Amino acid sequence: MLLKSAEKKNHPAPRDPGYRAADRRRAAIIDALRRSMLDKGFAGTSLTDLARGAGMSVSHFLYYFPDKETVLVELAKSITDQTLTYIAGLTRKPAPQQCVELVKFFFGGGVPPAYRSLVLQTMGVATHDRQLLNRQRHQARQFKAFLRRLFRKSRARGIESDDCATLAGAIWMGLFVNSYFDPDLTMARAGRLMLLGMSLLGGFERGVRRPQRPGVKAGGKRAQPPQSAAGPPNGSDAAVL
Repeated sequence: MLLKSAEKKNHPAPRDPGYRAADRRRAAIIDALRRSMLDKGFAGTSLTDLARGAGMSVSHFLYYFPDKETVLVELAKSITDQTLTYIAGLTRKPAPQQCVELVKFFFGGGVPPAYRSLVLQTMGVATHDRQLLNRQRHQARQFKAFLRRLFRKSRARGIESDDCATLAGAIWMGLFVNSYFDPDLTMARAGRLMLLGMSLLGGFERGVRRPQRPGVKAGGKRAQPPQSAAGPPNGSDAAVL
């Protein structure tokens, strides 16, 4: 899972003297919130749920966090930090390759599909929580800055790099969130559309090899499946990137 990977990277090993018991307990509370949000949602999660999930009493929980909203801010920070670290590692690669790897990360398994629920819940809470809203705005600014650099040498005519970045960010958010509600918009399909949009905005069509739809040959002709092998079911979320 995304956050578990982030915890392993962001914290020293438990035996490290720098990794205090307090750090372990805070990390346990944050992970308890992640699991509870995926199971029953943020609104349905109580302080008792978090304390029990972290293996402590509510009074002990309150020693580390004043409320569950503060825990959500830390959860969002953990996910944001890992995402931005991954994106920063792409900047030295050719722009078309950055597009492909970014799409793979968000739509091809780097971010578990279940995390769309976390994104939606966090967005909802952020509308009434200033601290969380500032955290989300920070992520949006950093992501847009990456896209702006990506499209700085765009060959798309008549579109400034800032406009390209704004459009790409809006398309990404729309596809990522809408795939949660639209059963026909699988993660694989959302990834293909995202890559197409970024390629057109950046003028990278020739430098990006877009995955073909299952059963379609080059030139748009539908291929006949081998009689000895069954293809994947329609609407499958199997990664094609």
